[in-house]
Amino acid sequence: MRIGIDAHLVKARPTGVGKAITRTIEAMADASQAHEFVIYANKEFPDVLSNRANCRVVRTPLIAGSRILRIVHECYVMPRHVDRDNLDVFYAPGYVFPGALRAPMVLGIFDLNALKHPKRVRPETARYYRWALPASADRAARVIAPTRAVAKDIERVLRVPSERIRVVPLAVDDRFRDPPRETRPALKKYGIETPYVLFVGNIEPNKNLRRLVEAFFAARMNKKLPHTLVVAGKKRHQARRLTRLVRQLGCEEHVVFPGYVHDDDLPALYAGADVFVYPSHAEGFGIPPLEAMLSGTATITSEDAAVVEVTGDGAAHFPAEDLAGLRRTLEKVLTEKDFAAELARRGREVAAQYSWAETGRRTLEVLCETAERGT
Repeated sequence: MRIGIDAHLVKARPTGVGKAITRTIEAMADASQAHEFVIYANKEFPDVLSNRANCRVVRTPLIAGSRILRIVHECYVMPRHVDRDNLDVFYAPGYVFPGALRAPMVLGIFDLNALKHPKRVRPETARYYRWALPASADRAARVIAPTRAVAKDIERVLRVPSERIRVVPLAVDDRFRDPPRETRPALKKYGIETPYVLFVGNIEPNKNLRRLVEAFFAARMNKKLPHTLVVAGKKRHQARRLTRLVRQLGCEEHVVFPGYVHDDDLPALYAGADVFVYPSHAEGFGIPPLEAMLSGTATITSEDAAVVEVTGDGAAHFPAEDLAGLRRTLEKVLTEKDFAAELARRGREVAAQYSWAETGRRTLEVLCETAERGT
């Protein structure tokens, strides 16, 4: 069977969605040598498939950040190339389909934040997905969601019948199972000193980082904690508001913004942290909490339905808007060693249940089912 995959969303330094798409493609390719995978990607797509004989990467001159050019390419240019490849099924894991294709199509939707919370994303992103997401969902033979929470949203908001929706959880890299004993070189590289509280992810409104900064500042003052707060990730929409808040609170010397952290250095950052906090308003899955949990780091997340579904009792949870609740949970983890150790133990047990091999196998099952039925 010949499977086409749209990977144009994947950037040179993938995070979140881009990382999930890349790992799923790798896992599917490893799961079956009987299928041929044709990956349609931009020129930034990382060279991770060159050693797999069943994969062929078709690169375009686009860069992942050029949304207008990407939309034009996907609507008018890409369909001609795809149809010439005589695919048995086409998988678009990044929210939207290209123009009309002859092959049956499977759509991946990681979350519906752009539709449910448009003010937390860039205005142009909200406008684009307002029409592109429903149109793509209508044309999909199957829709893949990473959690039951997102599946319910797809059924309710996009009115996709439940029989067309499949839930396939994402996963966490195995390299976090054995965190490095020596973390100092990586921490020094990013200007981080212990002890510290850690967040990893894009710096944008949906991540609720204002609440984290405020809670950290309050806990540090209340308990005279020696910790710094490390906010690691790319600065995105409205990131300046967060740095302005840090200045207003007068805690610049206690908050570190190391920027994007390379994958090779992430295990050391997780392993060196006393606690990992993921305060997001809304997520579709939440890979960073699983990375922290598998690293053996005590983890706190918001009570977002998808994140709670994924982390279960392996993390402590608080209502996203509850500043006092987050402050109290932070203080408890940082001052009660037995509680933190038990939280870390449960976290490792929960995170160890997820694997990209299983994600790839189940995704491939959906693609094969769709190809066989044709609808």
